[in-house]
Amino acid sequence: MYSGPNHPNWKGGEYAYRDTMLRLPAIKTCKRCGVTDLRLLNVHHLDENHKNNAVENLVWLCYNCHFLVHKDKNEKEKFMGIMV
Repeated sequence: MYSGPNHPNWKGGEYAYRDTMLRLPAIKTCKRCGVTDLRLLNVHHLDENHKNNAVENLVWLCYNCHFLVHKDKNEKEKFMGIMV
């Protein structure tokens, strides 16, 4: 009743992708290294477009792997090869 657009603090859903991922029945694990601690997991947009919150565009990565995928060209190429 008070979730999503019905909640008084709703801001359009642009930043609700983590909550979306948490509600999915999929296993919450880093797609690169396998870490399962939710405190360390971050949501990565495969196409790097933060407005594209389609579930197919979102994957779990730990903070370390997320940094590497964004900052290291070779790691990004390897990771994207895994995701294809």
